[in-house]
Order: sequence, then C-alpha cells, then structure tokens
Amino acid sequence: MKNEFSRRVQLDKLAPAEKAIYDAIQEVEKVGADVKLTESIILLLKAKDLVSDYVDIQSLKEEVSHLMVLVENKNAYIDTLENGPSLKTNEGCI
Repeated sequence: MKNEFSRRVQLDKLAPAEKAIYDAIQEVEKVGADVKLTESIILLLKAKDLVSDYVDIQSLKEEVSHLMVLVENKNAYIDTLENGPSLKTNEGCI
C-alpha cells in the first residue's frame, strides 16, 4: 500500500487558484487574533475546498477520457485480431 498524501495538502501540487487562497489565509493569520479574522479564515478554507473539488473533478474527467481512448483502441485491436483488418472506403472520392 502506498503512503501517499492528498494532492490538496502538497503545496507544490496546488493549482494556482488553490495556492492564491492558501497565500491569502497565511496573510490573514499574520494580521492577528480576532473572531472576525478566524471567521474569514474559515470562509477562505471553504473556498479552497470548493476550488479543490473542481480541480479534482477536472482531473478525474481527464483520466476517464484517457481510459476511454485506451479501451476503444483495445477493442479495435481485438476486432482486428478476430476479423482481420477492415477496408474502409471513401465513398464519393474520385
């Protein structure tokens, strides 16, 4: 079993929007201690989670798309093995 950390907690793997929110949180924490500042950090963390959700979903969509291409190629290869190469004609060409 791999001991991998989530992409979301690795600063070098954050998307630019995630990093900007992380940096904003760091700046707010430098200001001091106050209930309003804590509330703003909570809202920033929520915003970062939403952006991270979007980034993760886009990444998953790309992976699924890549896998679909691989499956299509595999199926075409199997079809070729079972039925021989297909001759496609270009109807209407001179």
